[in-house]
Amino acid sequence: MMEKETSEGEHQKESDQDRKELEKKLQDVGIDPHIWLPRLRGHLNITRAQALQYVGFKDYQKLQHYCEHEWEKEALQKLLNIQEKESQSKKRRDDQSKQSKKLQDEWSEAFKKRQQEARSALNELQHMQEKGRNRNDDIVKEKEEQLQLALQVPKEYWMHSGVPLQDLIKNMHNQLDLADCSVLKRDHLSDEEVLKCASGGLALEGIYKSNQLEDAMVKRERLLDVPESFSFSGPEQMPLLNQQDVSSREAESTFRKAMENPGIDFYFLRRQSAG
Repeated sequence: MMEKETSEGEHQKESDQDRKELEKKLQDVGIDPHIWLPRLRGHLNITRAQALQYVGFKDYQKLQHYCEHEWEKEALQKLLNIQEKESQSKKRRDDQSKQSKKLQDEWSEAFKKRQQEARSALNELQHMQEKGRNRNDDIVKEKEEQLQLALQVPKEYWMHSGVPLQDLIKNMHNQLDLADCSVLKRDHLSDEEVLKCASGGLALEGIYKSNQLEDAMVKRERLLDVPESFSFSGPEQMPLLNQQDVSSREAESTFRKAMENPGIDFYFLRRQSAG
């Protein structure tokens, strides 16, 4: 019984000490403890001074409307150290933005270099094709391999040998033009604009989950707003390549719509039937 009473007494003593320390913090910035202690406890569950260091701007906003004068807002900000925390937060955002810009520049330079290498190989293939060479020639196979490496396309997803060289060249020209266009637009857009347009808007709209193909083709409203402050950290995933064969124009059209709406990049290659 005596141990329980002693424990409760020590707890009460600690609580009184915590309250006095918090009262002093309030008094030091000119805020009335009798008014603001209940608000801190009621809205943020703050009962000790040590907890103030973890309060952020969103927590401050919960209390801001209780301030009747501008000086009270400034005093409350000083109590919660909001200005320094916001300054530190801004510095972190700036550092992240610089790092993001650096990563994007590095990625852009590497991409442009690969594009140049691919175009060079493609132009040489074009000259070979004009001279009557085909994909069975060793020199053409060697140049194709250079093109494949520049485009970073795994060998298993490269166009099979039955596709004529002329069709391969035409298709690759189209893919390089599309890629150039995409990067050019990206270089002139802010991160916010990129997010709004990402995957045709689906980054903010979301993808409707359904077993019905028709549902995947419907344009929907945004589910998310653009965050007030953010920056991209650069690409983190490698492209995923897959192959899908279709047997008719109707199947091609349906598949195309189903892929375009979720924002998936793809290309079609027509090939003649062996029959």
